[in-house]
Amino acid sequence: MTLAPAGSDRTQELIYEAGKVYSDPEKAVNAAMAIEAMEETARQMNLADEYRARGNEPAPPKKLARP
Repeated sequence: MTLAPAGSDRTQELIYEAGKVYSDPEKAVNAAMAIEAMEETARQMNLADEYRARGNEPAPPKKLARP
């Protein structure tokens, strides 16, 4: 199975690095996607911390209406 180029340069870099660990291309892609998700979560958490540091508090989460 050959993977076609897709995604950002960072995605391609992660897939390449994961391909060194996993012989199965699907596992390499899944690992790269998981790493990207973790990195995005960390970025979002850092943004929230910066937002709070400026004295802004995010709105509390909305409660879902129960049927």
